[in-house]
Amino acid sequence: MDDQTFHNSIQRLERWLNNNGLAGLDPYTLEAKLNKTSFYQKYGNNRVVRHLCYRLLQVFPEYLLPILKPEPEINAKGLGLLALGYLNLYESTGQETYRQKTEEILTWLVNNRSKGYPGYCWGYPFDWFTEILIPANTPSSVVTVTVGYAFIRAYKLFKNSDYLKVITKIAEFLTKGLNCYQLSKNELCFSYTPLDDKQVINANLFIGDYLGRVLKYFENEEWLRIATKIYNFTIRCQNPDGSFYYYGPDMEPRPALRKTLKMIDHVHTGFVLRALQTLTENLPGNKKNIYIKMGLKFYLEELFDNYIPKFMPRIKYPVNIHSVSEAILTLSQFREDPQARSKLEKTIPWAIANFQDKRGYFYYNLFPFRKAKIAYLRWGQAWMFYALTQIRKNRKY
Repeated sequence: MDDQTFHNSIQRLERWLNNNGLAGLDPYTLEAKLNKTSFYQKYGNNRVVRHLCYRLLQVFPEYLLPILKPEPEINAKGLGLLALGYLNLYESTGQETYRQKTEEILTWLVNNRSKGYPGYCWGYPFDWFTEILIPANTPSSVVTVTVGYAFIRAYKLFKNSDYLKVITKIAEFLTKGLNCYQLSKNELCFSYTPLDDKQVINANLFIGDYLGRVLKYFENEEWLRIATKIYNFTIRCQNPDGSFYYYGPDMEPRPALRKTLKMIDHVHTGFVLRALQTLTENLPGNKKNIYIKMGLKFYLEELFDNYIPKFMPRIKYPVNIHSVSEAILTLSQFREDPQARSKLEKTIPWAIANFQDKRGYFYYNLFPFRKAKIAYLRWGQAWMFYALTQIRKNRKY
């Protein structure tokens, strides 16, 4: 990997982010606008029409912008990822401007959290569906944990006692504000939001990982007990080949979930591996890393076409920018593995050459016949900013 190309890529993306501001477009915002059009409301019950609309959003989203006119929104998850990126740059350069950017974002997050729930929490700024309607700003475990990671990193670097308070308030929401399922004496699974009953493996594991990280700063037996039971649930969910489905094995096979009940994809597999490793390291005792080794073997062998991230084990296209950013983060975290390091050194320059626009932002989807050149802030730019700056922090140039 050419160092100058890598540095130029981060600088170009950073310039784009500075010019764009904190508000941006999101694939779910575009989908919501499409669903509200008179055409979709009239013909949306037709299966062919629904499939066609989905394909348009995946393949030609930029051509829908003048028709749908979506409004840019500030997304708390995107801000959490941007804060992590600026923290990486502060740690690797020592420049105060990155500390200031981080503090501005964290201040906004504290002032714009979801209200009416225990502790501190955040959700998406749009309505979304998971069998039921989840209204905008309903707190999500995944969004809240992403923000929480940023506060933990900021406290570690800046030692601001206000951040310590936020860290505990986030743990309060995660343990008291969600639906919790005692699946056995030694297993727990928390819901994605306060409104649903899903048992999502990666979302539940994020909660355990977060609690494991904050145990470095607090002695809390309840958090330790919960994190341990989440760990136990996660390893039971692992398939014999090392993979993880999206949902846990105790989920009812409801018709609306039939297609995703046993889904395996790049992004969520990477989420699980990264969180499982850090949780394993933070829990007391000698936890077996055989589960991580099995998962990494499946990930490296089944979710890449050489060094190009595949969407799913048997589906290469579309190559999605979220898969690309997750590949960089996961391969970096497991860079001591020779195969992971080899892929990482090839994936990054390939991604820069094939996904980054000359204006600095990264495209959404890559197909054999075209690139979907829309700039989604939370889905693409924030994740790539975090991933690339994480590489910079971990490498010596």
